[in-house]
Amino acid sequence: PDNSVAPSQNIYTSAWIALGLKAVNETALAEKVALKLTSFSIAKTGGFADSQTDSSSSASPDATGLALQALAAVKGLGSKTDEAKKNAVITSSRKWLGANAEKDSAGAFFTSWGEWSANSTAYAAMGLKATGSNIATYSKWLASKISTADSGIQAGSWTEGAGNAYATLQGYAALSGKSYLDLIK
Repeated sequence: PDNSVAPSQNIYTSAWIALGLKAVNETALAEKVALKLTSFSIAKTGGFADSQTDSSSSASPDATGLALQALAAVKGLGSKTDEAKKNAVITSSRKWLGANAEKDSAGAFFTSWGEWSANSTAYAAMGLKATGSNIATYSKWLASKISTADSGIQAGSWTEGAGNAYATLQGYAALSGKSYLDLIK
């Protein structure tokens, strides 16, 4: 999480709390946290920024993917009004991801800080999976980033061909065609 903002302003913290609460069957509280999370969505562009304090033009595939998983975890648990709000945010976030995905000969991926990112691709793909998309093209791309030197997933060009523990742990579910929701069912 971004330690430069309060936990209540951090998209990752809010999404992880909703996912954790859902995993331990605290569904009413998970729904409440996820509804608060919807208020952090960037209305102008769709998607979620890394924190509530980021500028409205800087949605991130990582934050958007994790937020989508949290929202998908509580689908069907709220009132008609709450479900409409979640569905609207899910739709705009999926649209933002669709507009920002890139493709190469290995498949589809996302960038972060101006270059390809296995971490961003994994979180975005898992968010898309959790909300009903086939993520095979993202999984295929992640497979293309498995290091021949150590069998880990490369995080970005800065890993110079070596696997990265964080990218490998974060990307394994998406590489396997799953989201975090598949792991808590």
